[in-house]
Amino acid sequence: MKNKNITKLLIGFFLLAGSTITLAQDYSITLNLIDEDSNEPLSGVTVIISPCNCGGISNNGGIFTKKLTKGSYNLSIEYLGYRGKKIKVELSNNQTLNIEMQVEEQQLSEVILLAQKRNQNVESSQMGVLELNIRDLIKAPSALGEF
Repeated sequence: MKNKNITKLLIGFFLLAGSTITLAQDYSITLNLIDEDSNEPLSGVTVIISPCNCGGISNNGGIFTKKLTKGSYNLSIEYLGYRGKKIKVELSNNQTLNIEMQVEEQQLSEVILLAQKRNQNVESSQMGVLELNIRDLIKAPSALGEF
């Protein structure tokens, strides 16, 4: 009777341990970020993932990878000069998404350039000046070490 109870207890323990391992399993999401017109990879694209408030930037090959637990995530993808994208992802296995970014041109109404002098002393750079008369030159030792 005791052996049956111990066996049941061990089986229950292993089933419980196995289920917690599968519940906490991480999946990876990989984004391939490319330009829509040229199909070239975009490096430095900002990816923000919520609700975990995590994210990062794409590498030189335009690839962004992040490990996350199973669940629903909202991806906010932004890149300077391109139209931003918002994507909802249900993560239940490893996923790879190809994201094409569209160029977004904006017309600026006005550009203002301001300039200031950084250093007022640049115009009058003065070297150190030392005045010597002929008597001081005669008293000074020569370059060959004579006294």
